[in-house]
Amino acid sequence: MKNNGAQQLASEATVYIMLEDVNDEIPLFTEREQETVLEGEPIGTKVTQVNAIDKDGTFPNNQVYYYIVDSPRNEGKEFFEINLQSGEIFTKTVFDREKKGAYALEVEARDGAPSARPNSNGQPNSVRIKAKGTTEGMEIASIALHCLCKLSLSADAEKKVLMQI
Repeated sequence: MKNNGAQQLASEATVYIMLEDVNDEIPLFTEREQETVLEGEPIGTKVTQVNAIDKDGTFPNNQVYYYIVDSPRNEGKEFFEINLQSGEIFTKTVFDREKKGAYALEVEARDGAPSARPNSNGQPNSVRIKAKGTTEGMEIASIALHCLCKLSLSADAEKKVLMQI
């Protein structure tokens, strides 16, 4: 084949490549301020609000949903409920401090899409926070992605919450 003139034998094009966000970040709980709940308050009283942030760039990868963990060791699951989208925790009973002064409550934050992380088995990324109260004082510890803090009911108007992430 022979080129007999000014015929162009090559061309150029610009290709735009859009990167898609993968669900590779886990939700992380943020610190909270002090909270208060009094004994004798009616059912549906707001106790606190947990908040978690997912650093993925797009929806649904960065959408966070909140759950009370359904586990036999989660003693607070029968006494509290959580708003799936806001993380607000409410009472499901009227408390009497003389009957019991503290409850352990384990809460989980999950993002809104199957995880892109290795060994996730297609489940959303999640992290748990366990609020544990004692009558003897504060117990603080952290294990892997779990966070322990104190959440106690008291007759006075002050409750101290410490959190270690």
